[in-house]
Amino acid sequence: MLPCEKNPEIAVYVLYRDMMSYGFSETYYTQARKAGVIFIQYEKEKKPVVTVSDGTVQVTTTDPILGREVQIETDLLVLATGVIPNLSKELAVAFGADTDGDGFFREAESKWRPVDCLKEGIFACGLFHSPRSLTESVAGAEAAAQRALRILFRKSLPAGKVVAKVRHSLCSLCERCISACPYGARILDSELEQVRVNPVMCQGCGSCATVCPNGASIVEGFQKQQLLDVIDAAVSF
Repeated sequence: MLPCEKNPEIAVYVLYRDMMSYGFSETYYTQARKAGVIFIQYEKEKKPVVTVSDGTVQVTTTDPILGREVQIETDLLVLATGVIPNLSKELAVAFGADTDGDGFFREAESKWRPVDCLKEGIFACGLFHSPRSLTESVAGAEAAAQRALRILFRKSLPAGKVVAKVRHSLCSLCERCISACPYGARILDSELEQVRVNPVMCQGCGSCATVCPNGASIVEGFQKQQLLDVIDAAVSF
């Protein structure tokens, strides 16, 4: 229950620069407005100013609707701190993870693999993943644990049908395919002097085949009908 619902004489103000939510959480704003909470937006160039005079805290801000400055005398001032990423890129690279434009964890797929990294076996939860509530952090931790158990519980993992392969007789060991693989599914075996593919980590994206100058890297598993559909799509213009 909001303070203004318990005591109608209490005035509650929320000063914000940008506020958004998702799903059913958006209804909390509507409920707060109906209860009498006043939301005032401010621009980055005109941030609110806090002053203390005779033991009283005053907040001065510009109301965009009124078009003028307003002063709010407060009995209690609460400052909300935003969530910022604190993950070093060196640590992310060491685990084979990647970060998005905001510095948080980049998931393999937001809908189908929200806690998975592009690299198999790397998972994220909590604030490492993204700004989230306690309930969402717990749900993300449970999802990450379940995804990890999928690997730990089995003695062997099935590989995908579409997997890259190296024709060693054509390979010149230029290692371009290793750096091009976004999933870290390729290594150089120094003893055998061959580029090896991890079929579990390979997602069959074809990046290795694209950069290979000798045609040594190929992607297997496509059905004839799939190839014919690709050809039809390419020549149908």
